[in-house]
Amino acid sequence: LLPLAINVKPAKSTWTGTVYIRADGSIDPSDAPITTCDNITYKLTDNIISDAHGIVVERDNIVIDGANHKIQGPLTYESTGIRLIGITNVTIKNINIIEFGEGILLNNSSKSRICRNNIRAIKDGMSLINSFANLICKNNISGSFGYGIRLSYFSSNNRISQNVISGSLWFSGIG
Repeated sequence: LLPLAINVKPAKSTWTGTVYIRADGSIDPSDAPITTCDNITYKLTDNIISDAHGIVVERDNIVIDGANHKIQGPLTYESTGIRLIGITNVTIKNINIIEFGEGILLNNSSKSRICRNNIRAIKDGMSLINSFANLICKNNISGSFGYGIRLSYFSSNNRISQNVISGSLWFSGIG
């Protein structure tokens, strides 16, 4: 008898680490499951598991489309799903962010749009620190111990509408 050739493909594993979208538009590390053709629109191509922060954004004027993929964190208070510090005009959409201390952090950031995401965080679903003129709409947000959306330190003129925010053990809603 002739042996049968069997084509066995290895199981696909989820990518692990922190993704940086650098100020020059590059993606670091280069094997991260996120693509761009124009350094403006970035699209997730697979799920991300992170032991610290999921995506750290260092570039202004971009769109991050999760394509309904998941960014999963390490279940620690210090971790953040998507982090924008000193960034302007970023759109974040269609991402499932789970098990981070904070789902999305905007610190000294403005004119961004965060819409149509599912966020389940340990502490706060979304935190805005000294951030203004952002649009937060049509997200499903829940936190285990904090607020759905937390505004602090002179965050003003943000438009928050049509979000579904479910309660936590200590706080809920918008704080």
